[in-house]
Amino acid sequence: MEERRRLSAEQVVQLVTKLRGLEWSWRRADISPILDDFGWNIEYQHELGMRLGTQFGMATGDVYCTDDGRVSAIYGAVCPFIDDTPEERAWLQDVFVETVAAAATVLGDPTDRLPGEFPEVRWRGPQTTIGVRNSAVLVRIFVATNEYMDEMDWAASKGL
Repeated sequence: MEERRRLSAEQVVQLVTKLRGLEWSWRRADISPILDDFGWNIEYQHELGMRLGTQFGMATGDVYCTDDGRVSAIYGAVCPFIDDTPEERAWLQDVFVETVAAAATVLGDPTDRLPGEFPEVRWRGPQTTIGVRNSAVLVRIFVATNEYMDEMDWAASKGL
């Protein structure tokens, strides 16, 4: 397997520090400067969100919005998509573990660890949650409102 690009531990620390420190309106109309600061660009917009390009290519980030124009969550990749091979799946798992470890140096012990097919580790704060998710083809860091996370957890508990 060729050497794959990914965020270094230092870059993960910088990103989660920025995410934790975000103070903004959470309005869709106000998101462009935040995305610019991360170096991410909007590739496509639709009523309930945006598809983003990050330094790891097209469709490696997302913004989820409510129908009244509020941002619920921002996701960005820490590595490129992988091919479905045993070597690349093992590499992706290493990226996930190392990303969680780097984030924990800033955020402390996680508040939630969700094992399973798409493992996720979260740090819940007073208004927002920061997390790392392994989607089986990509590892992403996210920040989301606690309300959004509660709705997603409720839906998952109902099998929706």
